[in-house]
Formats: sequence, structure tokens, C-alpha cells
Amino acid sequence: MVGCEEVFKKILDQLTQQSTKRRQVVSVVGMGGIGKTTLAHKVYEHPSITSHFDKRAWVSVSQKHSKEQMLQSLIGGVIGASRAELHKQRTDQLAERLRKYLKEQRYLIVIDDIWSEEAWDSVQRCFPDDNNGSRILLTSRLKEVAKYASSGNYIINMPFLDAGESWSLYCKVFGKIEFPSKFEQIGRDVVKKCNGLPLAITIVASLLSKTEQNEEKWKNVAKSVTDGSNDACSRILYLSYNQLSHHLKACFLYFGTFEEDYEIPVKKLVRLWAADGFLSTVKHVNIEKVAMECLQDLVDRSLVIVSKQSYNGKMKRIRIHDLLRDLCLNEAKRENLLNVFGYEKLPWKSQHLFTGFITQISFDHLFSHFKLLRLVDIECGLYSDQYVALTVLTNLVHLRYFALTVLSSSIGDDASFRVKLFEHRNMQSFIVRGKSKLGQLFIET
Repeated sequence: MVGCEEVFKKILDQLTQQSTKRRQVVSVVGMGGIGKTTLAHKVYEHPSITSHFDKRAWVSVSQKHSKEQMLQSLIGGVIGASRAELHKQRTDQLAERLRKYLKEQRYLIVIDDIWSEEAWDSVQRCFPDDNNGSRILLTSRLKEVAKYASSGNYIINMPFLDAGESWSLYCKVFGKIEFPSKFEQIGRDVVKKCNGLPLAITIVASLLSKTEQNEEKWKNVAKSVTDGSNDACSRILYLSYNQLSHHLKACFLYFGTFEEDYEIPVKKLVRLWAADGFLSTVKHVNIEKVAMECLQDLVDRSLVIVSKQSYNGKMKRIRIHDLLRDLCLNEAKRENLLNVFGYEKLPWKSQHLFTGFITQISFDHLFSHFKLLRLVDIECGLYSDQYVALTVLTNLVHLRYFALTVLSSSIGDDASFRVKLFEHRNMQSFIVRGKSKLGQLFIET
């Protein structure tokens, strides 16, 4: 965090001040990449916040909001309930349950990256006002949405970094403050073109830190940032992407397959990269080590964010900024690497990844159109005493990766799920999880 100290203190004060007992909405507004989510995270985890509020919950909304998913995330944050436990409940039941848990509690709700008035309307009635100092912290790129949710009060505009703050952030990325004069001047020129946007500064600084300290090469980077008619942030994002090696580009674009704001398990990502042949193998070096080196390279370039580490410091979960995810989707589509569709718009010719949450639809009908599939990742809702047979996989002879997660909060002893495989000689990963009580699971080969 650079240059946000005053805004940070102001938000803390508005969330914890006791002069206003009524429930209040505090809105933080600014363009993508300016640091709204980072600031909100810092506030959310601050000791004065964790000690002040009885309950806290965080939900990321993004452009395509789902009321059901928003409620599930909020309830999960308040009481620690799992998606498997909640997915069977109707939306109105979820809303009433959330309101019940928050009643008479002093709570803080963070609604991150909200894009529409409708998204706010869909959940605002779930937040009771018990005149006890409860607060809602909202971030958005749209001032109109922030005004609507907060009734015009407590709107904070995220400032751009000034010249000094921008240079300070640049130096933090490099991990040093002194540079040879000619390289310092190039760096200052590049930082100036970032117009005080933290994401752009971080990425371009990461790029230069991995570029050989050669004056001509640095000047080429600086020239690329200033060329063209697009905005500086887009140019910098694409410049950093274009500097990647061929196999790293493919690995990076793969992040477009995951939902916006999704925290990606590193183990899952490694298996997917391997199954799709993105990892070049080196003699006597296992594929997991190659994958972690690739991932670390993307982290070092500030293209990927580590969101959770294991006890020994290893990367456990990662995420990607939504501006970079947009770049992944655009480039992957242009390169014909992948497309991301809802079920109603599925392409019937695909070799890559099908991933989604499936309830009550015909598996045979779905996968009969995807005979070239190499990767399948399914979350399936299974209800009490229901029998589901997945036999069409026998036709997917190119299948390398298969993952099945069966979700339900209450399954009877007679419920069963049958998966039939046949001559899948290319299979590398076969993963079956049950996030509930499952009567019977049959794997036939």
C-alpha cells in the first residue's frame, strides 16, 4: 500500500465511529487497478476492525452477479457454512437465513466490485438495521452505483498516486531506491506515463526488473508504453504479456478459464497445465517443479497474486486481477486457445476445458457434443435417493483430466453416482470428491 494512508484512516474512522449508530454504507469509488480491493482487504483484516465487529463477511460481485452466489458467500463468511450445505436452499431461504444470523449483531459486510444498482437491491434487505453501529463497505468503479447504495453519504474517491508516491511504489517493486542515472531517468519517464495507476506501475516495474539492464532494451520498453492510441494501462498490460515466452503465454491465458475473483488452487492449476501439454519437460526435473517455476515467474511479473500460502510458505491459492483476466479472455479467444461460455451458449466443437455446476440436466446430451475433449471439470448437484449415470465419458478417448465434485447437503443411502470409463489411455488426473454424504459411488472400467 502506497499513497493511501489518509484514505485508509478515513475509512477506519467511518466504520468504527460511534457517533452514528444507524447502519451506514461507506463507498469507495475508483477505476480498475487503482487499489480499491487491496485497500478494502487491509481494512477488513485490521485489528481495530476484527475486534470492533461481532460478524464480518466479504463478497465479490463483479459484472455478472448472482444473488444466490452472493448470499452463499455472505452466509459462508458469517457462519462458515460450505457451498455444499447451502446450494439446496432456495434464494429466499438463503436471504432469510442471512438476515437471521445478522440480527442483533454488529456486523461489517464488504461488497467488493459491485457494478449495478440491481445487485445492491437484490441483497440490501438482508442487512438489518438494529441501531448498533453495523457498517457496509462497498467498492465500485461506478460512482452512480455507489451513490445509489449509500444515499449519497460516505463516498470516498480513490486518489491516483502523485509523482512521489508513484516513484516510491516503483522502487518497492524493485526492492531498491538507487539506480544508475540513465536507468533512473528511463524509469521515471515510464512511471510518469502510468498516470498514477498502481496496477500499471507495479506491472511495468516488474517487467523492467526482469529485463537486462541494457539501456537500449529499457528504452524499447519505455517506447512501447508510450506508443499507440490506447490508454496507458492497457498498453502496459499487453506489453508485459507480449514479453512472455511462448509457453508462459499459454499458461497465463489459461487463467481465463476460471471465474472472476476465483481463488485458484495451485495443485489444480498444475494438473490442468500438465494435462493440456503447456509445460515443457526437462530431463530429471519433475513436471510439478517446472509448473511452480512457471507460476513463480508470473508472480514475479505481478501478473498473478498469491492469495494464500501453506504453513511452510509455499503457494497454495492464487488469483488474478480482473483487468488481466479480461486480457486473458480476449487473447485466448483471438488465439483460438479457449472460449468461456455459459451452458446456453456452449460451442459444440471444443478440445479444451468444460467446467461448470450442473444440476438436473442430461450428461449424455451434454458430452455427446464434445468428443474431442481433453479436460472435464464438473460440479454436480445430487439430490436425495437420486441415481445419476455418467456413461458418455467412454466416448471421450482423448480425455486427460477428469474431476467430479458431488455437492449436496442431504443425500440418502440409496443415492448413487455411476461413472463409466473405457480405454482412457491418455488419462493423467482422475479426481472424485464428495462434499456431502454420498450413498454409493461406482467407477467402472
